[in-house]
Amino acid sequence: MTLSGQVEAGVEANCLMLRSGGQLYHLMGGDKNVVKTGNNVVVRGHIAKGVMSYCMQGQPFQITEARQA
Repeated sequence: MTLSGQVEAGVEANCLMLRSGGQLYHLMGGDKNVVKTGNNVVVRGHIAKGVMSYCMQGQPFQITEARQA
């Protein structure tokens, strides 16, 4: 699955979000130099099922590849 958009800060500390295709995703993993607040990114990965998160927003998305857009 490929998503693109601008990385946003979540409501909880250290939570990174991405709005793409009308959905909100909680970004997990990826290069911290690329996947950071304010960057426009293209990320590849998958929805992580059965994952616990303190971020409490968005669908958990496990990044396997990330680059700046």
